Amino acid sequence: MSQKLIDPRIFGIRTKTANVKNIIGIVSSKGGVGKTTISTLLAIALNELGLKTGLLDLDLTNPNTHLILGADMKINFEEENGIKPVIINEIKYFSPVILTEGRISPLRGREIDSALKELLSILDWGSLDFLIIDTPPGMSDELYDLIELLPQIKLILVSSPDKLSLESIKNMIKNLEKENAKILGIVVNLYRTTFDAYKNHKELLNKGLKMLKLISYDDTFIFSLGSIDKVKNTTVFKEVYDIALEILKEARKD
Repeated sequence: MSQKLIDPRIFGIRTKTANVKNIIGIVSSKGGVGKTTISTLLAIALNELGLKTGLLDLDLTNPNTHLILGADMKINFEEENGIKPVIINEIKYFSPVILTEGRISPLRGREIDSALKELLSILDWGSLDFLIIDTPPGMSDELYDLIELLPQIKLILVSSPDKLSLESIKNMIKNLEKENAKILGIVVNLYRTTFDAYKNHKELLNKGLKMLKLISYDDTFIFSLGSIDKVKNTTVFKEVYDIALEILKEARKD
């Protein structure tokens, strides 16, 4: 009788995240809605609240969180029973570009699946209150793999306020529900007063999806990139800080 082989990396993933209290995946149904910005600022905000926080960039083919943090990609990382995340402003941080010293590695098909499992299985996060994961945009295999590999993960959806983004995220929610994914709520980014985001998203809110925050469009944010101190003085960060307070409140209920 044949036995199904169990990928040893799955055991490694569970072991390496055993002491992480909360894992939050930041997801979006399409690119260009500010998912990476929300991910990075949320990690900074949770750290500001005195919580042990990690940030993992899992956009394997186009990671950008290091640009917001101003992280030097040619930094040494420790290897002892796995890879230790680097420390950026007290945040445990890792991005695929650390392994490639800033170069982007094109991946396809099974290569992406294998790279995701490999990275998750070797990263030793130690003890954390929150691990924030910046996921690839869209309904890709990586997102579904992540839900399967980290069953404790909770998701925050990022949308822009327009109807095009709304229709796209509706489809995403249907697919996530089939996977029994845990959704904390939605963040509507790039909000301007010309949009009625609550009206556009009313259908989702009536179904019980929580509106975590409207994030204002801030055309000055780009000038803060690369400096955590400057980032913390932006309107966007102050609004993401409110999201950090909200998810901390939810975490304390569990």
